[in-house]
Amino acid sequence: MPPLLAIPGDISPVAKPLSVAVGEKDSMLDMKSVEQIRDTLNKTGVPTEVKVYDDQVHGFALRSDWSSDKDKQAMNDAEKQGIEWFKRYLS
Repeated sequence: MPPLLAIPGDISPVAKPLSVAVGEKDSMLDMKSVEQIRDTLNKTGVPTEVKVYDDQVHGFALRSDWSSDKDKQAMNDAEKQGIEWFKRYLS
């Protein structure tokens, strides 16, 4: 499957604040790509954050295992990350 995200091509044009929550075990983005995204975003001069959640997979913030305390904590932390970001830049 071809990549759905071109790095740095799709990242360089970012011109608005951006927060990214990604799972360490994401099947769509390996950690090398995440670091490339982080480096590219840092060069934009736009407020950004990239937070990696340990042992989490692609889509963890929406569809993780609620019976796992670790997964539930990651979901809650990602939700807080998003809320704080929106408060900071949209209020």
